[in-house]
Amino acid sequence: MNADDSGTVFTMNEQHTEYIDAPSNHVKYDLIGEISQNVGLLRKTVGKILAGIDESQFNKYKSNPESFIAQVSNIINSVKAQNIVSHIIYNKLDEVWDEDAIFADGDIQGIIGENVFDAKKHLYDRVRVDSKTEKRFASELDVQNDVEMYVKLPGGFYINTPVGKYNPDWAVVLNEPNQKHVYFIAETKGVSDSIQLTLKGVENAKIESAREHFKVISNNEIKYDVVDSYEKMIAKLVD
Repeated sequence: MNADDSGTVFTMNEQHTEYIDAPSNHVKYDLIGEISQNVGLLRKTVGKILAGIDESQFNKYKSNPESFIAQVSNIINSVKAQNIVSHIIYNKLDEVWDEDAIFADGDIQGIIGENVFDAKKHLYDRVRVDSKTEKRFASELDVQNDVEMYVKLPGGFYINTPVGKYNPDWAVVLNEPNQKHVYFIAETKGVSDSIQLTLKGVENAKIESAREHFKVISNNEIKYDVVDSYEKMIAKLVD
């Protein structure tokens, strides 16, 4: 290690690799207890679930206990989420979001040319994206005559769901021949034609909750759906 006024530099002089034919793990785990804590179920219930796992699958616990506990916990939480959301009901209240509160901070942070790009029809003159799909979607919106404006929704705007807060990706205002404005709330995902088969678990549960939320509050004025392109967004509007 070299350290001076300009900073610290580390140099690797030697590297050694050890090969182990049969790795062993002597750490003791409370399998039922840890999963019970992760999923919020009684130990008795978790025990019944584990008893139903195929023996060949259960044996994977011996080779990698931490991974086994994490994966089983994720599966249980995913099933819980789907069961909860299948019975969800939203009721419309008088409370509304204050637009000044949602868009109070227009400071867009990121790296120009990497995840922040100039925009024509975005609420601000730049837009930050989190994926190639989002970048392509924003580029499509910028050149469409039917798009009045759009905005990447800030993290402070969210919908409460039984499995946590959900923040939709985009709000789009469209000009249509028969009506001045059409409002579309979009969740962009980099998937192919079968979006519903790709989204699973908690993520899908939040999206299904959002469908019910906008269905109740919008009076058909707002359309919400999962899309990965402008073309698919328009197709959803005419469905």
